[in-house]
Amino acid sequence: MMNAIDIVFVKRFIEAFYVNMTVACAALVIGILIGLPFAYVRQYGGLPGRCVGFVNGLLRASPVFVLMFLVMNIWSPHSGDLVLVHFDLPYIALVLALSSYSVSVISDVCLEMLARFREKDMESAVLIVPNLFRIFTVLVMATSVGVAVGVQEAITVALDRMESLSSRSEKIWLILFVLLCFVLFFATARYLVELLVAFFKKKAR
Repeated sequence: MMNAIDIVFVKRFIEAFYVNMTVACAALVIGILIGLPFAYVRQYGGLPGRCVGFVNGLLRASPVFVLMFLVMNIWSPHSGDLVLVHFDLPYIALVLALSSYSVSVISDVCLEMLARFREKDMESAVLIVPNLFRIFTVLVMATSVGVAVGVQEAITVALDRMESLSSRSEKIWLILFVLLCFVLFFATARYLVELLVAFFKKKAR
């Protein structure tokens, strides 16, 4: 077990897991900033609402993997864009690709939240919090597609470590360690979200 999980690997894994969190948070923030206005327009219907709904549907159907490579090719360092050359393009591409999912889904949950607000059902409206947490969970897990463009996230680091191990038992220990880290993080975050929702529901009564 010690050969599979040493201090060097743990340090790399923590740094990579931070990448997962950062990318997911960035995609979630973009989703909220765009998805909420989308929901406001959609709730009033009409031509603007239908147009936004159409765009929302396109974003929902767009494959993250394909979008990531599209961004990489549009904004490659060879394109002459001097601004983006100074940033880490694979991470930007991953965030923007994941944002297509977050914008569409957050627009849907915000639309439901606005409907609950109109009905003055505040207890149901605060369910936006666990819904956003579920979206965040999906975004964290989806960051693993970044391996295709060189993003060093937790799963990538774990797979690199696994390739250096010869023993099956060591590989199993490594997988269990990675699984435990994800489970503990999301279980703790879920518990905190439930406490927050209970607090909001109490205030809404």
